[in-house]
Amino acid sequence: MPWFYLAAANGFYHSDLHADAIPPGAKEIGDALHAQLLQGQADGLCIQPGADGLPVLVPRSALAPTVPQKISRAQGRAALFRAGLWPQVLAYVAAIEDPADQFEADNALNHTTDWERQSPFLKRSAQHLGLTEADMDQLFITASQIVP
Repeated sequence: MPWFYLAAANGFYHSDLHADAIPPGAKEIGDALHAQLLQGQADGLCIQPGADGLPVLVPRSALAPTVPQKISRAQGRAALFRAGLWPQVLAYVAAIEDPADQFEADNALNHTTDWERQSPFLKRSAQHLGLTEADMDQLFITASQIVP
C-alpha cells in the first residue's frame, strides 16, 4: 500500500495506518520515495515541501532560521551593539518626554530578564529606528546565537 505526503503538514500518511483519515490534498509518493526520504533524513538532511508539493531533501543550511520569540537582555544588548544601533537606542530612550513612558522604556531596556519579540516597547523602538520586521527578525536570530 502506498505512502502519501501532505505539504501543509510536512507529514506522511500510509493507507494501511490512516485509511480514511488521509487528508485531502495529500499526494501519493510510493514506498521507494518514502524510503529514500527517510534515509536522507537519517543522513542529516531535512525533508521539506518542494515547489510541486512533493517532499524533497535539503541540507539543513538551506532552511530558513527560526526566529526566536524571546532572547535574554544581555543577548539583545550585544546584538544591538554589534549592529551599531546601541547609541541610537539610548538616544531614543533619553528623548522620551513623558516620565512614565521613559521609566517604562528604561525598565524594558535595562531591567528585564528577557526581551520578547512582540514587546510593545521593542515594536515602538524598532519603528523609531526605522527597522523593518525582517530587520528585527535578524536581530533576534543574531542575538540568539550570542553566548554572553
